Amino acid sequence: MIKGGIRMVAKAKLADASHRPKENAENETGLVANLKMVEDPELKPPTFLNRYGKQQWKKVLLELVAAGMLAEIDLGTMEAYCSCYGDWRLAQAELKKHGLTMEYTNKQGHTNTTKRPEVDIVQKNLVLMKQYGEQLGLSVKARQKLGIKSKSKKKDGLLTILNRRQDILNVSADS
Repeated sequence: MIKGGIRMVAKAKLADASHRPKENAENETGLVANLKMVEDPELKPPTFLNRYGKQQWKKVLLELVAAGMLAEIDLGTMEAYCSCYGDWRLAQAELKKHGLTMEYTNKQGHTNTTKRPEVDIVQKNLVLMKQYGEQLGLSVKARQKLGIKSKSKKKDGLLTILNRRQDILNVSADS
């Protein structure tokens, strides 16, 4: 059957992983195997990042390396994420200092109030950070999509209290 000029059989074959080479086969977690993972949690940040971007680089790198979630091929995405984060922080600082609006005088001599350019910088970088962060698995939703479970074995506080109460009741009922 032909749909849109592409045979449906060809689409089905592309979706089937059996024709892929073994070196690109998915492992049991669903991630592509044989990617060279970043193992150095103290990898130096790129020099073009501002101070906020470098701080975020160190923070995120530490977490992603510890979780085994950062391949060398992902470093470009990591750089872009940290660059957006740094620009976002700088723009936020400017908005805090100067406010959301500014006045300017046009060629006719009229004074107008308009939003500062940093407002657009903040909005643009928030969108980009969200996109890059999802690619890196930095949001709860992205980790759920990737099937990554939290290593934390902590129980909910209320659940812990209820379990202790039940244990106490069971001990007193046995005596």
